[in-house]
Amino acid sequence: MWELRYREPQQKGTTAHRSIIAGTVDQYSTKTQAQKAAEALRLTLNSDYKPTSTATIGTLVDRYILEAMPERYSTSQSYKSYLNGYIKPKWGDHDLVTLSLNPLWVEKWLRELPNARKTKAHIKGLMHRLYEYAMKWRMMSIQRNPMELVEVKGVARRIRKPKVLTVEQCHLLLPLIPQPYRTTVVIA
Repeated sequence: MWELRYREPQQKGTTAHRSIIAGTVDQYSTKTQAQKAAEALRLTLNSDYKPTSTATIGTLVDRYILEAMPERYSTSQSYKSYLNGYIKPKWGDHDLVTLSLNPLWVEKWLRELPNARKTKAHIKGLMHRLYEYAMKWRMMSIQRNPMELVEVKGVARRIRKPKVLTVEQCHLLLPLIPQPYRTTVVIA
């Protein structure tokens, strides 16, 4: 385990030694990676916090995975896929404040992704969620979520029109389907 140790001032002028688990060795294989993850934790511990542009998207993603990842397996797996496959590689080194001032960068990036519109909408939604947590954790000042300004056009529209079989085509297809699947198709 990687542990962040710090001192907390007490009322009578003394300090108490505290610690928080920053992550496991499996999550952060090097000391540098663990220090980057601990950076976000340090910001929330500082009672004299003033928003700065030192926290990066990568730091936010690491903390989100540690603390706020949904418990449902399928949701967490798809979120990890988006976070580690798209968001962190592209935006990991960008600081939160700079990117929040330039939501057009995110919109342009999403437009250029070769993925389906629905996937782009999910990525944008996850980035919106990340910024909500950044404000909650005081990694940046509370403001309007910059991802609200990002548009993903045509999300509700289908790319291809679904193919509907005629009655004749269905009767030609049924003998080619082996049992018990044929019964399932007939019932459906």
